[in-house]
Amino acid sequence: MKWNLAGFRTNLLPVLALCALAGCGRDSGASLYADGQSAYQARDFAKAASLFERACVAGEVRACTSLGTMVANGEGGRKDASWARGLFEKACKGGDAEGCDKLRIMTAGSSVPQATAPNTTQTAAAPASTPDAAPLTAHPSFDCATAHNQAERLICSDDGLAKRDVGLARLYRRARDHAVDENAVIAEQRDWIALRRNACTSKECLYRAYAHRERELEDWLP
Repeated sequence: MKWNLAGFRTNLLPVLALCALAGCGRDSGASLYADGQSAYQARDFAKAASLFERACVAGEVRACTSLGTMVANGEGGRKDASWARGLFEKACKGGDAEGCDKLRIMTAGSSVPQATAPNTTQTAAAPASTPDAAPLTAHPSFDCATAHNQAERLICSDDGLAKRDVGLARLYRRARDHAVDENAVIAEQRDWIALRRNACTSKECLYRAYAHRERELEDWLP
């Protein structure tokens, strides 16, 4: 069953009431978030959205970012940029760096709040760097001479990220070859580049984005 955006917002009221009575701590939020990730990987978008929403209400800011991404992409329902931005804003204010990254790309240069605290539940895969000062010496799947945003310059300055990009390009081609609906894979890839990869302003964010996209593409393979 498709996720009904309006109905989902209505169903949120009992969740808020229950949280007010019983209390929703970060432990329960983390559990709901993990369940939401599993549902998303299984492509049960309605269930994933419901779990992410409950986790977000419980204070798990990563879930706010995940739900915002679903809303921005229209996964399981219509796209709602305003609601997505609100979710990213909540995540960013709560300390989720990825939420800040996505909010920044949506606001296209507007003032964006910084994360109030580091999100220690996420593991950094590489140290941060200053992309504008780093030499573009790596060799990803695209031409670094035409790198036109911060994310691409970061990739072009890091051999590890460049190798991940080349590997992802191969995986993407395989997914297109095996998918029943090739256009769906193409649309997903475009959304990932625009809303996730290009939203990154640090190497940590890019390593997470590539790892997440690799798992998504592997779901298309037999």
